[in-house]
Amino acid sequence: MNKYLISTLMINFTISILSIISAPILVFSLNLPEYALTEGGCLEMTQAFVLVCTFAVYVAALMCKGGKDEKMITLFFAALTYAFILREVDFDKMNLPNVLLFMLYGHGRTATLAIAFAIALIGAAIRFKTYLNSTLKFLFSTRGLLIALSCALLWTGYFFERHVEGAMGEILEETSELIGYLMLLLSAAITLKRSHSQQ
Repeated sequence: MNKYLISTLMINFTISILSIISAPILVFSLNLPEYALTEGGCLEMTQAFVLVCTFAVYVAALMCKGGKDEKMITLFFAALTYAFILREVDFDKMNLPNVLLFMLYGHGRTATLAIAFAIALIGAAIRFKTYLNSTLKFLFSTRGLLIALSCALLWTGYFFERHVEGAMGEILEETSELIGYLMLLLSAAITLKRSHSQQ
């Protein structure tokens, strides 16, 4: 388990670093902004890749027998990561079958996310005392710090989008978001390691 997890982290961080370095070169040196800043550009594609890996790690943590005191917290962040994937990937442009398109775009997407978040919140409410304690421990742990960093970086990306004009603003926005998603991946990896160790 640890070997695969470390490999996943190394691949994600390597691709992300290469993408972050490549973006300004593509835009300012080679005058090829379409390869860096569009939906199919290196930054957005890397974001999607990191998010899919993060979602897979959270699902793997959910499948473990360990970490029962945090299952609903893990489910919450799995659903949140899924929401980020739906935000970053334009599934409506992929000519997917109608059933998949319904689940990944529009009202079906909203319903899927609402169900997932509702299950997490209701499950936590049923075992309120246990999850109150687990949530407080989580918030003041390394994973909680990584989530806080992720939120700060995503907000920083929003700030750059609104206040820095031109290609530089887009690069700063997408780079901040990418690093934020990497922090989320790290938190997910620690969650999986914890769940696996408690089996």
